[in-house]
Amino acid sequence: MRISAIICTWNRASLLAETLSYFERLRVPADVEWELIAVDNNSTDQTAAILATFEGRLPLRRAFEPQPGKSRAANLAVRLAKGEVLLWTDDDVRVSAGWLASYVEAARLHPEASWFGGPVEAWFATEPPPWIARNIGSLTEPYALIDHGPTDKPLNEEAVVGANLGLRAAVARAFPFNEQIGPPGNAALRGEETELLGRRRR
Repeated sequence: MRISAIICTWNRASLLAETLSYFERLRVPADVEWELIAVDNNSTDQTAAILATFEGRLPLRRAFEPQPGKSRAANLAVRLAKGEVLLWTDDDVRVSAGWLASYVEAARLHPEASWFGGPVEAWFATEPPPWIARNIGSLTEPYALIDHGPTDKPLNEEAVVGANLGLRAAVARAFPFNEQIGPPGNAALRGEETELLGRRRR
């Protein structure tokens, strides 16, 4: 099986460096070929330099999308991807060592499934205020957190978060991200994964 992991990034060089360091710890099944596509969405910080330091350490393919907008960057990644399954995460995520292998297993167990989703837990760069820790269960939406539970099950109408999303490549090509939504730079216009999966469900 061929897998394309994808990160779209904009001006988060220090967080991106930590995210990429976790990709170095992935357990990759022996019969799996994989690539990591990182799309720089016209960053003005040290993103390019950070990506350069991981060339040779990861099966990294760098791409550049000059037009602002995460959905544009995501669609470029889809066009470039060589994998049968595309795995999405963000530039501020620590993937677990078993992340890729778990998606491979799910894709093989459920050949009829168009998309897959996994949990997203909070990771704060600094200790959050006590009120956040006390109320984290009510803050899943602003922090894009999700937990589908411990069992393998159909997601049906459940939300899937873009920080931990798998799509069959054929589905991603048939249903591109809507470039009218998705955060362009600092603007908080989100919901591109939700909109895409809504079209796919219909």
